[in-house]
Amino acid sequence: MIIRGYENSYVDTGKYGGTKEGTAAYYRNYPNIFANEKRGWVDSNSEGTLDLSEQNATNLVTGSTQASSKIKITQTYWQKSMATDGSDFEDEIYYNLFISNRGTYSTYWLASRCVNASSYARFGVRFVNSGSVSSYTLYYSDNSSTSVSVSVRPVVTLLSGIIVDTRDKNKDGSTASLAWELK
Repeated sequence: MIIRGYENSYVDTGKYGGTKEGTAAYYRNYPNIFANEKRGWVDSNSEGTLDLSEQNATNLVTGSTQASSKIKITQTYWQKSMATDGSDFEDEIYYNLFISNRGTYSTYWLASRCVNASSYARFGVRFVNSGSVSSYTLYYSDNSSTSVSVSVRPVVTLLSGIIVDTRDKNKDGSTASLAWELK
C-alpha cells in the first residue's frame, strides 16, 4: 500500500519516516522492544537489529525503560480510510486482505507495531476497523499505558520475492480450494 500525504508537524521532515528526538523526562520512556529496532535510538545507540514490526523470537519483550538522556523515534504511524468497494486501492490484494469480508469482521489487530510522534512518543499496534487501518496507542513516552480488547485475525508475512497470484477471479482466498497461488 502506498502511503501518500501523511503529514506530521512533530517530525523533522513533516512526513512518514521523519524523526523526532526527545530529551524531556516525559519523552524518554519507551517499551523495551523499541531499543531493539533499527528505526529507534536510545541515548544515541542505534544498534537495533529488528526491522519495522519484525520480531523473530517467540518470547515477548515486555516492560519499559527510561533513557538516561534522549530517545529518537522514526514516524512509522499512518492511517488510511478506504472505500468499502475497493475503488481507492492501487492493488486489489489490499482490499481483499483488509476490507472485503463476505460478512462483518470485528475490529482486529494487524500484527504491525508503529510509533507516532506528537507531544509524547506514542507506541502502538495497527488495527483494522470499518474500512480503516489505524493504530491503538498502547504505551506513551510519559510512562503511561492503555489497554484495548480487540479480536485477532491471522496475518502472514511473506518474503518480498513471493508473489500472490490473484488473476484467477474464481478464487478469493476464502478457503483452501479457493486459495490464491503463491509463486
